[in-house]
Formats: sequence, C-alpha cells, structure tokens
Amino acid sequence: MVYRIAPMDYRVVYITEDSNFENPDAIPQQPFLVKCWRLPWQWTLLEISLDLGRPYGHPTVALKEQCKPQFREIFNVGSALIHEDKISYVFPAAGMTNTHGLWPMVGRSKGWSTARTMRVAGMVRASGSKSAEAVRAVLGQWFDFVAGVEGVSCLSEPQFADDYFCATYDFGGPGGDATMALLSLVLKTRRQTSIRAIGFFLPDDYTAPFESVMGHGEIPQRVPKPAQEPGKD
Repeated sequence: MVYRIAPMDYRVVYITEDSNFENPDAIPQQPFLVKCWRLPWQWTLLEISLDLGRPYGHPTVALKEQCKPQFREIFNVGSALIHEDKISYVFPAAGMTNTHGLWPMVGRSKGWSTARTMRVAGMVRASGSKSAEAVRAVLGQWFDFVAGVEGVSCLSEPQFADDYFCATYDFGGPGGDATMALLSLVLKTRRQTSIRAIGFFLPDDYTAPFESVMGHGEIPQRVPKPAQEPGKD
C-alpha cells in the first residue's frame, strides 16, 4: 500500500517495525503523513510532514504532542540516523528486535539518496552457498516490492564472490527510500543472512567505505578484479 502527497523541501522519513504500532493498518490514514509504505516484512516507512513540526520546532516533538499514544512511544528513545543533505532517515530503537549492536556497517556514495542508478553491495560473515541463497532471497523479496511501487529494475543480477555480493539497480528516480527499505529488511533478516555490511554506491564508486552507524570504524569496499585475458595466468 502506498500513500503519497506533494513532498516538502526537507524530508524526514521514519522506518520502524509494525509491532511499534497498535494498529499498523491505520497508519496511512494519519494526516501528518506525506508518504507511507507498508512493507511486506512487517515494517513501515513513513514520511512526516514538516508542516506538523513548525508549531513545535521539530516534527518529532510535534508527533509526541499530537499523535495517538501508540505513535508517541517510538520517538521516546534513541534512534539510528542516516542522513544526507535535505533528507534524514530515522530508525527508532523502541521495540526493535535487532538492536544497534546488531547493525551492519552501512556504505553510501555521496549523492546516494537522489541517485537513480546504484550498485547494492555487501559482505557476509560466512561465505558459501547457504549464505548466498539467504542473501539472494532477501534481495528478491525487496526487489519484488520496490519494483511494484517505484518501478525499480535490475540491471545486473546478484553476483557472489567469497563473502562479497553486489547487484546493480535502476530506481527510476531518487533511490534513497528504496535503499532504506532494503536496509530495514537486512535488519530483520540479519540473523539468517549474516550480512555484516551493506552499501548503496554509485556504479563506479569504489572509494566510499562501509561505515559503522554508531561511528566506530569502517571497512573498504571490495574492488572487482579485472577480467583476465584467455590463456593468461
């Protein structure tokens, strides 16, 4: 289900588990929303109207004041924040079965939130066919959803090399929301996939690292090896 009206100049997008809401099916009916995606894996991505925040100075303060109690609680504890320029993606911690300590490293190219074409890349803790199958299933579930709501197309199927994987997608427009939806699914399924890093990079950008959401450490991207000429070792 997708609900959308005209966007604001600056965007604040919250992504949280449906268990944080008393009645998730009622979320798209709330007047303070600009956009709402009910994700098939029982998470919700919702964009808050900044008009709601003006009387209070910040949209989250306005939500605490105006929203029903079941909406207030998700803003009362620490959150993970991923932002760039004119957009902030907030992952409230309340009720999350995957705590901050279980977050993967997250990589992003400069301009990732508005990029149309991106390479989704990542690393798993244990390589092998079982792990690759789990990652492929997660990417497939996510792609089935975003292809339907955003017209995303796959430019290269997921490829695996040891503990590394990557695939390239055309998002048909700014890819920030779709990539953050994937991050939510990675959080939900991380115990099954063992993904330790996930990144959203411009196709030719191999310099941006995977970084800790909590600001402690980073991992470089894996640069693909050049194709070897036939007959050469």
